Amino acid sequence: MAGYARYSTESQEGGVSIQTQEEEMRRVCQMRQWEYHKTYSDEGLSGTLPPVQFVRSEEGPSRPGLTELLDDLEKGLFDTVMALDDSRLARDQNVYWNLLNFFKERKVVYLTAMLPDIDSTKPEFQMVGGVQQSVAAYHVEITKFKTRLAMAALKRGGYLRGRPMAGFERALANPEDPKSSHTVLVPGELAKKG
Repeated sequence: MAGYARYSTESQEGGVSIQTQEEEMRRVCQMRQWEYHKTYSDEGLSGTLPPVQFVRSEEGPSRPGLTELLDDLEKGLFDTVMALDDSRLARDQNVYWNLLNFFKERKVVYLTAMLPDIDSTKPEFQMVGGVQQSVAAYHVEITKFKTRLAMAALKRGGYLRGRPMAGFERALANPEDPKSSHTVLVPGELAKKG
């Protein structure tokens, strides 16, 4: 049994750290008397990213922990993969189902610590896994939507985020007001004078 743990950011996942995920997977294995090989992990990486095996160019972003897990799986080091829940494995429908097909082609069983009795060999897994993955993918899309709304509101309010364009710098919109944090973009020379 190999475990896979991932989080995007500590706060985003409610503090479910890699260590906490690993402890739960090990607890499930101990209760069921399953041998635990090791935990592969990716910290601070989105579940929408594929492993390098699924990326056409190695220049694209990927998850090194998941990539290593798949490499070791190919070497026959284990025949079962566990994650805390489906959203830890993937938050993208294509990545998720490609991983499950990858496992199936190699006769590797996939399961979650949350529902260890429903593994990828059972007919109900398609239904339960599909629903869980749909919810995870929906959560990603809702987060993107809320971020776009917040960024648009900030822009309408005159607040700017990100790095200034080449040749421009940030300057206080009202330099006489020391409490003002409202900034505007100005050509580089004007920012130095003002």
